[in-house]
Amino acid sequence: MKHGPVPIEATFTITGRGLVAVVSDQMPLSVGKRLRATIILPNGERREFIAWKEWLLRRQPVPHEKDAFLLVEATTAEVPNGSSIEVADDAI
Repeated sequence: MKHGPVPIEATFTITGRGLVAVVSDQMPLSVGKRLRATIILPNGERREFIAWKEWLLRRQPVPHEKDAFLLVEATTAEVPNGSSIEVADDAI
């Protein structure tokens, strides 16, 4: 089943693991399960990555959970600002 696409709010790199894409919407997907993420660039181009769902908890000023996806071996150049993500629970 596919979820999204939803806009990517922020990205950051975890050295040796990949790129984390943060979204504001919560998707009904399990943490720790291998997923297939399709990144939709602003120009419409699509790129696929293996992904893992992560949780981010922000306390600014009240707790708010956000979904985040670790995109294995992705770089910031491959996921530019303005991109969206679509996630499917049928891994590559």
